[in-house]
Amino acid sequence: MSKTSNTVIFVLLATVVNVVMIFAVFILCVFIGSHLFDLNSAESSLPIIVMAVSFVISLGGTLFLYAKLVKWATIKFDLDSKLAPMFNKKRKK
Repeated sequence: MSKTSNTVIFVLLATVVNVVMIFAVFILCVFIGSHLFDLNSAESSLPIIVMAVSFVISLGGTLFLYAKLVKWATIKFDLDSKLAPMFNKKRKK
């Protein structure tokens, strides 16, 4: 397989892993928030706040985890030699 096709496969798999991680962290945060706070009150705005905070934590947390995971995979599997560069470096004139 060529470097370009390896890069496309890597990006697609990394995207799927990232979406699954976002979903898992979001569900985990909502689960923890629902057990820490009483969310059964119909007049309380607490469930909305817990959902919003869970969403922000899941996006921020998975961004951090994703960056660490990609860095680890790049070093462990020597991906620099197997993948095409995503962005070309600008040439100096």
